Amino acid sequence: MERDGYIERAADPADRRSKHLQLTPKAEKVRKAAMGASRRLETELRNDLGDDAVDDMRRALLRLLERHGALADAAAGRSRAVW
Repeated sequence: MERDGYIERAADPADRRSKHLQLTPKAEKVRKAAMGASRRLETELRNDLGDDAVDDMRRALLRLLERHGALADAAAGRSRAVW
């Protein structure tokens, strides 16, 4: 991702072993497009399935994340594999 221009690494001044990662403007553009697509998909699902079904699905997915210790990451907008 760094080579492709999506993230930049910077040294942590408090810990030489650690690096800070930051999204580049290129990555922010991709993120904005992805979030827009996500909102459109949710709107489509709500129109097709109804609010109650989508809310039930969201609750089930959140329980799955919680069971696998990934709820805090999801709430913070970080993703990680749960399997």
